Amino acid sequence: MTSSPSLKVPALVVARHGSTRLEGKLLRTIGSCTVLEHLLARLRTSRSCEPVLCTTTESSDDPLVALAEAFGYRVFRGDANDVPARLLAAARECRAAFVVVVESDEVFTDAEIIDEIVERYRRAPADCVRVVGVPLGYWSMGLRTDAIERLCAGRPAGAVDGWGRFLEAPRFTVESFSPGLDTADPESIRLTLDYPEDLELIRAIHARLDRAGEPFTISAALRILAAEPELLDINRSCVERYGRNLAQAAGA
Repeated sequence: MTSSPSLKVPALVVARHGSTRLEGKLLRTIGSCTVLEHLLARLRTSRSCEPVLCTTTESSDDPLVALAEAFGYRVFRGDANDVPARLLAAARECRAAFVVVVESDEVFTDAEIIDEIVERYRRAPADCVRVVGVPLGYWSMGLRTDAIERLCAGRPAGAVDGWGRFLEAPRFTVESFSPGLDTADPESIRLTLDYPEDLELIRAIHARLDRAGEPFTISAALRILAAEPELLDINRSCVERYGRNLAQAAGA
């Protein structure tokens, strides 16, 4: 597979079944479907990307593989601890010059925005195409495969966590863009999935979107939150908790 305009770009969904803060979170349900089903189904609506579950060779991840394969999604299994190495191996197996990377707990990932990542790359092929100005809960980026190779070769020994920080100039060409979401301060809103309270908020938003018949996207979620800002109280305590964990990880 290549990144030719006539072929779809792999959207590598980085996923593991293990989670210390919310056990088995990808197989938790939102309505009648699992978290992973919702994410893969939204990515499948992309015009330019094909979702590929990018998980590990650990037996604990077998349930994720079984679910993805049951719905006809491609699966790649690689290194359990080194995400960049896993991404590189997946990109090579797909024979892709460019991939989009999606975190599996970013349950509001929007197919239209990942299409914009691909379009921007095709217009001006940067090593890395980043999305900014979005809530915590939409992390995705586009990466050239040769940039992942350089990242893996040039990072400090043992540096497998927080690897995105190594994708900086001058070693890499980076393009950042904002999708211009209709909210005053999108980055202050937490829509990722780490804690039980996060899942409660996601379920509350989804229930309202189901009744409204709207797609489960960031834009739709933000409209719900604008109408009912009190919903943000559900996981407000998680913002500080998450910040403390990041600070501890950075100091480790």
